[in-house]
Amino acid sequence: MARIDAALLTTIAACGDVNRNVMCNPNPLSVARARRGDGDSRMRSPDHLLPRTPAYREIWLDGEKIAGRRGRTVIEPIYGTTYLPRKFKIAVAVPPSNDVDVFAHDLGYIAILDKTGEVAGYNVTVGGGMGMTHGEAETYPRTADVMGFCRPQDAVAVAEAVVTVQRDWGDRSDRKHARLKYTIEDRGLDAFRAEIERQKRRKARQAEAVRLHLDRRPLRLDRRRERHAHLTLFIENGRVKDAPGARDAHGTAPHRPRP
Repeated sequence: MARIDAALLTTIAACGDVNRNVMCNPNPLSVARARRGDGDSRMRSPDHLLPRTPAYREIWLDGEKIAGRRGRTVIEPIYGTTYLPRKFKIAVAVPPSNDVDVFAHDLGYIAILDKTGEVAGYNVTVGGGMGMTHGEAETYPRTADVMGFCRPQDAVAVAEAVVTVQRDWGDRSDRKHARLKYTIEDRGLDAFRAEIERQKRRKARQAEAVRLHLDRRPLRLDRRRERHAHLTLFIENGRVKDAPGARDAHGTAPHRPRP
């Protein structure tokens, strides 16, 4: 853990009932497009939603546990004393690419680019999640709904509002029914949106007028100034069977080197 910290990396919020950081396309050109415009404010959501507790450093890095240490009280302005009912995940997509499967996350931002390529705002999606428990019909996968549109400078405030509403409204009696997707199914998207607007103290402009095309292109080559290229490859994964006669998804038998 100390070596990770020395490399200026961290694993804080990589698990637990908090926001699990923010996922986006690793291609630097796609990330650059999403960061244009207002000083990268929308990419501050991961830092803004980090737990404030110093326990991570004290337990893993400094060697001294926080329990009983001078009676200090840790104030969590977003998570409060209860944190979230379950884990929370955020994704950012830059059309036409949907490499992150933005509709499969609790909260998603779909960048709306103007004619010059600048970010004009985001379609905000809520309530996605693919988890389920086999044999329990009350658990199920759910694709996210488009809740509304926000300006780039409001993206962090929207994230905080969505997290705090889920903190207060989420089902804490059953962890299998505690994700945001079930909160929206139980309360309704309109009620959830109204609570977000109440917390932000402004109306959310509806997103249905913003038409988008998203796809999951498995292969993409981006060039920059003819000197650098970034290749994005789709690596097929899942259940793999290495046996005589096994074929891939396209019906092609794998190449087997001769002994």
